[in-house]
Amino acid sequence: MEWTFVAKHKGKTSFKNIAIAYLSNIIYKHRKKTMSLLIESVNPSVVIIDIFNITDYPILFSSHPELKILFYNPMLSTYKVNGIPAVNEGNWEQEAPMDNPFIYKPLDWFQGFRPFVQELLHWVLPYQFRRLVHDSGIGNKEVNYTTFGAIFENVPELILAPAELEFSQKNRRQNQYYLGLCIDTNRNDANAADDFQNKWTNILCKKETGKRIVYCSFGTYYNASNQVLGAFLLKLLEAITKIANIQLICSVHGSLINKTGISPDQYGEDIHIFNYVPQLAVLREACLHISHGGLGSVKESICYGVPMLIYPLDLLHDQSGNSSKVEYHGIGLAGNMELDQVPDIQNKISKLLTNESFLDSILLLRKTIESNESYSENYLTKLFTNKFGIQHEADLPQAQLFLGQPDDGQNRKK
Repeated sequence: MEWTFVAKHKGKTSFKNIAIAYLSNIIYKHRKKTMSLLIESVNPSVVIIDIFNITDYPILFSSHPELKILFYNPMLSTYKVNGIPAVNEGNWEQEAPMDNPFIYKPLDWFQGFRPFVQELLHWVLPYQFRRLVHDSGIGNKEVNYTTFGAIFENVPELILAPAELEFSQKNRRQNQYYLGLCIDTNRNDANAADDFQNKWTNILCKKETGKRIVYCSFGTYYNASNQVLGAFLLKLLEAITKIANIQLICSVHGSLINKTGISPDQYGEDIHIFNYVPQLAVLREACLHISHGGLGSVKESICYGVPMLIYPLDLLHDQSGNSSKVEYHGIGLAGNMELDQVPDIQNKISKLLTNESFLDSILLLRKTIESNESYSENYLTKLFTNKFGIQHEADLPQAQLFLGQPDDGQNRKK
């Protein structure tokens, strides 16, 4: 965080300013002051830290030892297990390990000045982290390095996903707690486009006549993906028009629609493009979900028994790994957004719509997850009370933790 902090407070991200920020732990001092004020104001009994903000733990450990601290992982397990792809790897081949900023690596003296400066700053990072851990009194032996950083072994890690989605559960750590699908099926998607409801009624009427619903959404994507995503959408729309008896509902950001010049009218009356749609309502009726492979979309597809076609958009984090897991469990297919052409996309969609093994597999997976007692409300209440020290039910977040009431899959086969 030093680069953005220095830019904001000093106005110049020179090598000198950045190096001083690292060596003096300026972020640590600023964060400690900010966190202490927040803790005094809120007076919590439990603090849950996103693993991407892992360095908040040494601060709280040293300054507020009375707090119960948990980690929250927004992805599946980030531990690297030999012979199994990591959370960010999209295939089973051995790939180069991610450049972990918390682990020391030797300096390469034989390179240009600018790369050398960047390498020097990178060399300072593990020194800074080890000192932070040491000064907090935790001890370096309790640090376990993962795909994206570090985890402290004695802190419970909450994974808001079912363990059944992993390649294997044999290497599950003792401090990892999988909580199931964790979907609020009663949420109110209030931001739907104004014209969605009128068209939705007509779409459902057409579904009754045999025109199945294919849903396409790519989540909250970043600006750098606009060009790649725009080109892919044009290929997808062309592929859809070549497949009979389907309707496409596509959720696309308005700016992307303007940049690509997409006009639904040019593709026929069964192509529907909106800025935003109520995703759960659409998934209840869809027979296929085309997405970027974000964990939320994958879980919601499982919840409603909808096979998936995944085209990862962010290749840095977990989308490639999620697509690989979807294929491994037989609940969908994966593709390459840049390499796949119209015939490739068309063939994959057709296969998913005609081969009922994908639907059978996802319904079986959902049933397995639903029957897992460790995801039940009763089990989780006891876990939070007895294991994590939350003593009153009033302290527990109120939410629908897993499944709601999806259909048995017969609706999909229509």
